[in-house]
Amino acid sequence: MFRQTEPALTELNAKRVSVITPYTTANTDNIVRMLARGGIQSVQVSCFGFDTDMGIGSIPRNAYVEVARNTNHQGAEAIFVSCTATKALDAIDEIEAATGLPCVTSNQASFWHALRMAGWNEPIAGFGRLMRNCW
Repeated sequence: MFRQTEPALTELNAKRVSVITPYTTANTDNIVRMLARGGIQSVQVSCFGFDTDMGIGSIPRNAYVEVARNTNHQGAEAIFVSCTATKALDAIDEIEAATGLPCVTSNQASFWHALRMAGWNEPIAGFGRLMRNCW
């Protein structure tokens, strides 16, 4: 996951991010450390507190929008929603509209990376700035 996330954030010129995870605080701390190893600073961190796929999957997409909308992202250049089991992929455009920041999710970064590796170079609407502008 992080092999695709860091290049996606770099493509968006985002070295300072707000992080949203479905995880516990301890697991979220691991995400923050992994991002830092890649040169990405977490300026704001929010987590839902789950540690199972069932719990993570129970979080509705709108919860990610609400957390993003109600968080002070001062100093952030993007929002990163971690975890491939979230419903955040369908909320990217709404998160970007609510915050004015690009939003990268784990699934979106993986798709973007795979498409680039396959030679794709056409914008894809509906999944944020990364998929629309970074080809």
